[in-house]
Amino acid sequence: MLTSGSTAKSIREALRLSVLGRSSTVRKEMKHELYVFQVLVINQLQQRAVMKFDTENKEDMQSLQLLPRTCFPDVDSGSSAQPVKQSHWKRLGFASEKPWTDFNETPPGVLALDTMVYFAKQHGEMCAKVCL
Repeated sequence: MLTSGSTAKSIREALRLSVLGRSSTVRKEMKHELYVFQVLVINQLQQRAVMKFDTENKEDMQSLQLLPRTCFPDVDSGSSAQPVKQSHWKRLGFASEKPWTDFNETPPGVLALDTMVYFAKQHGEMCAKVCL
C-alpha cells in the first residue's frame, strides 16, 4: 500500500515524465515554471476547499443536481415533479436529504463537490456501478 508521501512522489514523477520526457536534466527555467504552476493549482484548490456551499450559487446547485442523474440514470433530478429521493442522497453518502449541508464543513468545502462531479462526468458508468 502506498503512503501519501510515496503517492505524491509517484504523481510528481509521472508529471515530470509526461512534461519533460525521459530527460534526466531539467532546465532551471522549467523547474521554476513547474513550481509556479503547482502553486497556482494548489491556491485554486485551496480556495474551493475553504468555501462553504452557497444555495444561491446556480453553478454549484447544478453540479449537485448532476450527481444523482449521473449515478442513478432513472432519476430526473432537474424535474420538480420528481424530486430526488432521500435514499438516493443517502446512497451517494450524504447525511440528509439536504446534501448541500455536507459541503459547509471546511475543509473540504465545495472542493469535495467538485471532486464528486469530476468523477461522475469523467467516469459516469463507473460512478453508476459504485452507487448501485
